[in-house]
Amino acid sequence: MRISTTATFLNASSALNSRQGELARLSAQISSGKRIITPADDPAGAARVIELESARARNDQIGVNQRSAANTLSQAESLLGNVSDTYSDIRELLVQAGNPALSDGDRKSLAAELAGRREALYGLSTSRDGDGQPLFGGRVVQVGSSRDLDVTLNNTLLFGQVRNGNGIFFANEAPANSGGAAISAGTVVDAPALDGGSYDIVIHDNAGTLTYDIVNASSSAVVSSGNAFTAGGQISVAGMGVKISGTPADGDTFHLTPSTSRPIFDALDELTQALHAPVTDDASRARLAANVAKGLAQVDLATETALLTRAGTGAALKELDTLQAVAATQDEQLQIQLAGIQDLDYNLAATELSQRQLVLSAAQKAYSKTLGNSLFDYM
Repeated sequence: MRISTTATFLNASSALNSRQGELARLSAQISSGKRIITPADDPAGAARVIELESARARNDQIGVNQRSAANTLSQAESLLGNVSDTYSDIRELLVQAGNPALSDGDRKSLAAELAGRREALYGLSTSRDGDGQPLFGGRVVQVGSSRDLDVTLNNTLLFGQVRNGNGIFFANEAPANSGGAAISAGTVVDAPALDGGSYDIVIHDNAGTLTYDIVNASSSAVVSSGNAFTAGGQISVAGMGVKISGTPADGDTFHLTPSTSRPIFDALDELTQALHAPVTDDASRARLAANVAKGLAQVDLATETALLTRAGTGAALKELDTLQAVAATQDEQLQIQLAGIQDLDYNLAATELSQRQLVLSAAQKAYSKTLGNSLFDYM
């Protein structure tokens, strides 16, 4: 068997290069602290690392979303507190306006303040968050692997759908009335009797004696007739109770209809106009009192909506706290799995490095001796 000098040198060189490559790989692992430097080190492990890192990236993005959502909801919660405070100020102004001792000038001053509160409320309804996004924009954010959360407020619900009247029915005077009477906002006196229908109270003056009929506005059927009228007395129909103050004229009509929704700003504009109207007699005084009572009822309904919305925002913030804790736990678990696959066992690597350095040193010495041998030495 013939062994050429060239073949001997090539084999030795290849073996040395291989061992040096192994040392380089071990050195890279030790310096990086990672067991997998290239996919070739552990193809299955490398694939799993990619999956886990992708999961961590998704989890990190959800964390960013959660922090953004929490920031927006915190601002919304604070804004709702300002809305409630504004409604409280408006209510206080209306209570003052109902004081019969006030002059027309006093009420005009209150009307100017009311207009200012109205503008402040409108400003709150167009607020934006710290990122310049509308707080009333209907923005949905993914805050969990299977949870999307609307982090903005419903502008229409808060400001555009306030129920008129007392929230159940709306009592008002017919525009053509000629007497000096006004109807109260009314209350529900018998909830089971409410039928959602519309009714008219029609006043009759029989030689100075006032009576009233109750008419079904939809069918024109007379529900009752000839009822004795007493100013400020309770009038009940279909579970609804109202009071008519002042002195109505013959034919004056008062409507009871189911409550409908309208913007709170419209109600405040009407109240401002009502406070500008002069109070010169019992009739105008009764109208003012009725308008103030109706305004107070609507402001109370709007306040209740704001408080309920604020409670919902608080619940969303509490849910975000829970989701953030879950995301932190998931990230910790992903890091543990990554460490189990990818992190290097330093003790094992250091031992292997020493062994391979020893093997390389021996191979280099053997190669050195081989370099000193040649067939020419035997000729």
